[in-house]
Amino acid sequence: MPTAIPTKAQFQKATDLTFVTGAKRAGDTILNRIDALLDNYHAMRKPQGQMILLGRLFLATDLWLKTCDRGSPEINPRRKDAVYSFYKTVVARLTEDTGVPVNLLPNWLTETFGKSMGAHGADVDLTSRSADYLSPEKAAKYRLKFSGGLAYQQKWWENDDAYIEANTIQRDPRQAGVIAAGFAGYIVTMGGEFYTGPHWAGGNNNANGRFHSSYLAGESVLCGGEMKIVNGRVLEINNESGHYQPGSPNLFMAVETLAIVGVDMAALIVAPHGLPKQSGKAYLGRFDKFAGDGIFTFANALTKARPGDTPLSRHKVATTLGANRTARTDGPSYAILKAHWKPRDQGGHGFGRRERCEECRALHHLWENMQAAIKASPGGIDQVRPADMQPAVLDPARGMQNRFVVAPRP
Repeated sequence: MPTAIPTKAQFQKATDLTFVTGAKRAGDTILNRIDALLDNYHAMRKPQGQMILLGRLFLATDLWLKTCDRGSPEINPRRKDAVYSFYKTVVARLTEDTGVPVNLLPNWLTETFGKSMGAHGADVDLTSRSADYLSPEKAAKYRLKFSGGLAYQQKWWENDDAYIEANTIQRDPRQAGVIAAGFAGYIVTMGGEFYTGPHWAGGNNNANGRFHSSYLAGESVLCGGEMKIVNGRVLEINNESGHYQPGSPNLFMAVETLAIVGVDMAALIVAPHGLPKQSGKAYLGRFDKFAGDGIFTFANALTKARPGDTPLSRHKVATTLGANRTARTDGPSYAILKAHWKPRDQGGHGFGRRERCEECRALHHLWENMQAAIKASPGGIDQVRPADMQPAVLDPARGMQNRFVVAPRP
């Protein structure tokens, strides 16, 4: 017997609170979107369409839980237990309908709704090595917050973490001609979080270019492109990204995410690549109608994998690519080990004193891989190239950074 998905009325009853003086349910835009998706789900008669709506329900519910944890004024934390129970129900039904085990569900969601880098992006980032991949800590300063339908940003240009109403003013001359005037490059993560900031090209092998791929170190995104924000009001969005080349379904997910966080859809202009501009309200209505008719589907939402293209095999490919990107972000750490492990007469403390060195101990998870690289290098430690090395162990916390969580929450 498949896990039962509650109706809108059942979900509303479970998340209703009596005698609430603040954060009324009607003002919770994420819950409102979940209500609408539940109506669409129960009206759907085609399994493919139901699967897509389950995925969208998961993404919306996951975003609600993360927003709740951050203390949003629009969200009442007393609803968390009921929303989390619903979240687990959606996860259970997704695993049943897709046949994908829960530990690989993030990969299915990424393949179905997300967009990985195209050939151009891979060439720029992994071959020409001209992209600046930001650490999670550095990328965080470019993450937008939403409240009352307005977007807020940190004053990253002043290295100030105070949030103000966002404006996509081009603050660096290197952006001229790269991003449309009045716009900024943006990406929205699989977890429904928007990042926006400076955008410019970089030279070969200097890793100083700021691209759509910079924020998540080349990981897949829900969508990417250009966005115009004036005094916190999101006015226009498109899917113009050379690195990711997202399609209309990806742009739809970005627009739906803006709707979920309360952006005014009537005032928003959506400009799909190669198609006429339209309001966010009309754009969402068009796709919601397609979803209700079972027409709007995603190419990768496969109930049965093709031979040699199983979730596990795709997971292995994604892990390999992730290892390559992680190696690049760990380049400075490998460089520290290389410098420290050299003999004293070459400025280091030698391999034997690594246990006594605080910096080396902090990088112990890279020791095994560094030792293997030195052993395999014809010229020993002098010819080891830290930027080219693959890490021995992938850090799960880093791998899931800025993404969604399927495992039970604490």
